[in-house]
Parts: sequence; structure tokens; C-alpha cells
Amino acid sequence: SGDVAGDRALIWSRCDRPGRLIVEWDTRSRFGNPRRMVSLITDASQDFTARVDLRGLPADQSIFYRARFEDARRGMPSEPWFGHLRSAPTRPRDIRFVWGGDTCGQGYGINPDFGGMRIYESMRMRRPDFFLHSGDVIYADGPIPAEVTAEDGSIWRNLVTEE
Repeated sequence: SGDVAGDRALIWSRCDRPGRLIVEWDTRSRFGNPRRMVSLITDASQDFTARVDLRGLPADQSIFYRARFEDARRGMPSEPWFGHLRSAPTRPRDIRFVWGGDTCGQGYGINPDFGGMRIYESMRMRRPDFFLHSGDVIYADGPIPAEVTAEDGSIWRNLVTEE
């Protein structure tokens, strides 16, 4: 998604041939009452980028959208992709950020005995407006051992796969 302001949000995307961007949006993720917007045809002169200006959005609401391109020559649709944004509030309000990064970089990965990787569920329960993730989302700092002995002598078991 792009800029959100007032009762509007811009949805931008790019395709690989002349086509139209079709965006459907709703305030429910199941799209029970979607509104549909269609862009003008994009082509090489616009680097195959298109945008749809969603107008009349309800204030301070979750907006779910699904978008796809339709080939300008044959009318063939692309696979849809889905997104989510929050429309602008009418009054100032607090916003909540959660931050994470370098997941599993210290040897403590996914432990099924502990309930998996619970930190992300803890962050989700805070109902953040933004999630900032900096650093790795893979085990890139070194191999993750099957077991790690913690300072207190307890054993942390990692879910590992063969390389």
C-alpha cells in the first residue's frame, strides 16, 4: 500500500505487461461486502506501474484489500495478492510499535517444548500499529544446534533441519 491520508489510501503495484490494476477492499478480511476500483491501463511508458486511489474509507478502521492485474490484451487475471492497512483517524490517538530483529541469532530458535517461538504471539497480542523488524529472519549467524545448555543448566531444544 502507499500513502494513507484523510479518507483515502493509494495502492500501488507493478506488472510485466500492459494491464489494469484491480483492487477490492473491505473492512472485513472475508470480503463480505467488497468495493472495487480499477486503474487505467498501464504500459511501458509508465514502467508498468499502476495505482488505485481508494476513496471514502471509514476513519480509523482496518482495511483489507486484494489486488490483481488484468492483462490488457487477453483479459487474463493475475494471481491475487492481499494486503492490510489502517485508515487515518479523525482525532489524534496513541499508536503502538513493536520491534524485533536478528531472530534466533544467539542460538535459541524454535523450541516445541516451550510452545514454538512465542515472542511473535506476544507482540501480536499488543495489537501494534507497526512492526519494525531489523536484521535476519533466518538462522544466518551460525548453525543452530539441536540443544543449547542455558546458564542455569536447563536444556533449550531447537527445531532443526538438515542443511
